[in-house]
Amino acid sequence: MFKNLFTKKNINGPILGVALYISCLYPGDFYNWLPLLILWFIFGDNVKLQPNDMLLLTFLAGVFILTTVGQLTLTTSNFNLSLHPFFYFLLLPCVMIGRWISKEAIFWLLFCICCEAVICGFQYATNTPYFFSRQASVLFDTETPWGSTDLFYFKRVFGLSPNSSTAAQKFFLGILLLLTYFHKQKRLLCIFFCCLICGLFTTFNRTAILSCLIFGVSKSLIQLFSGSLSKLLKGITVIAVITAAVLFFWPEIEYQLRRGSERSFSEEWGRQELLERGMNQIYENPLFGNFSQQFTVEISGIQSNLHNTWLQLFADHGVVALFLILYSVSFVNAKNFPIFISCFFYSVFQFALFGKFSLINIIFFHLMQKSKTI
Repeated sequence: MFKNLFTKKNINGPILGVALYISCLYPGDFYNWLPLLILWFIFGDNVKLQPNDMLLLTFLAGVFILTTVGQLTLTTSNFNLSLHPFFYFLLLPCVMIGRWISKEAIFWLLFCICCEAVICGFQYATNTPYFFSRQASVLFDTETPWGSTDLFYFKRVFGLSPNSSTAAQKFFLGILLLLTYFHKQKRLLCIFFCCLICGLFTTFNRTAILSCLIFGVSKSLIQLFSGSLSKLLKGITVIAVITAAVLFFWPEIEYQLRRGSERSFSEEWGRQELLERGMNQIYENPLFGNFSQQFTVEISGIQSNLHNTWLQLFADHGVVALFLILYSVSFVNAKNFPIFISCFFYSVFQFALFGKFSLINIIFFHLMQKSKTI
């Protein structure tokens, strides 16, 4: 019985789906990745390298060379060897796992994500932003008390994640997976979609919400030019509904997105300073970046990354980052363009793609590679 259970076919289903979900609960903890890596190492041996993977391997070779050169030649206090470059080598398993996972595994991953969205709804309804003391540590003492205003941002919940941003990222990925794989299964689509919208609303991460809208609009625009009358009408309907809703509720939407502030988004929490310092780093070190060590900026006494994947890549690696950008672009086609553009936008405001072994990397490479066969 147990021998038949642990076959390659059965593993790539509920077991792998749950392992994918566990890997993103607390992304910084290695033991959360371990089940997924073990499953891939044992059962994913049929996944092979492809020609365009040479771009990724070239990038990884560049990271190794930059780290080695930096360690051997730089002895100043500004250069501190860390594990940051090591995480980029985990991009290769992310790509391979993305090629390996099946539609059934995606369903079980989506099921787990929707369960967390329901938990978020419960937390919001009961005024309980988190369940675990570890989650409370991310709330700053200077932050507006939870639920003290009518701003959704200050009523955001954490689900089972270390913070609301991590939970929102799962719901963003859930929307991509649901509308890519299960858009024809109406009952499932309706149930899961309502759960994911609940999760997005209660975690209220502006980047995740706007990225979902960009995905929906770009997907609808492509349908407009697909040549099919039914898809044309569907695309027009979706765009019209979204546009009408945004226009009707715009004053409230603007108030919520700006968190009731007159400041621009880039000025909030030092984002303008992050942008300026990141651009200065790239301008001053265009070839070698920070020798593949993570470039950080101190904001309010806290060392922060640049909260922008593309800026961070060039600030850390210099021109070597071009190989990773070209690698991600090499998968783009008309069918997966909405996935690429929404993930691109998401990564403009978050250090999300490529930074470490993470669910967003696995799902991104999975959808970019599988789009022609879905």
